[in-house]
Amino acid sequence: MSDLQKRLGYRHPIFNASMAGAAGGQLAAAVSTAGGVGMIGVPAAPSPQWIEEQLSHVRELPTPWGAGFMGWALEQDMGPLQAFLNERPSWCASASARWAAQPRWPASPGCSPPCRSAMRRTCSGSRRRY
Repeated sequence: MSDLQKRLGYRHPIFNASMAGAAGGQLAAAVSTAGGVGMIGVPAAPSPQWIEEQLSHVRELPTPWGAGFMGWALEQDMGPLQAFLNERPSWCASASARWAAQPRWPASPGCSPPCRSAMRRTCSGSRRRY
């Protein structure tokens, strides 16, 4: 069992790709229920209704799930990230070429700097470790 597998608690080393427009809450719930880590692909400007609909599929899962964000979109609006973090995902992914090119950021699984910072603020004291 890998360290990541121990940390997140999934049974099978399967993460579905968090592709906005293709990977929604239903797919994420199915992958997580099957023992992997289901990922929701969050579009650049999701409506609050879309966010709620996707979260309704994973909110009560006892298994790990996560969400992937477009880094450039987070530079414009951190609201969608905050909405997902309020539900305590097991994994949060975000990247952009600009962040990847900045070696001063320490490596942190699944998180670019704004995502990591928001997670620390939101999830301090939660049962999950980030």
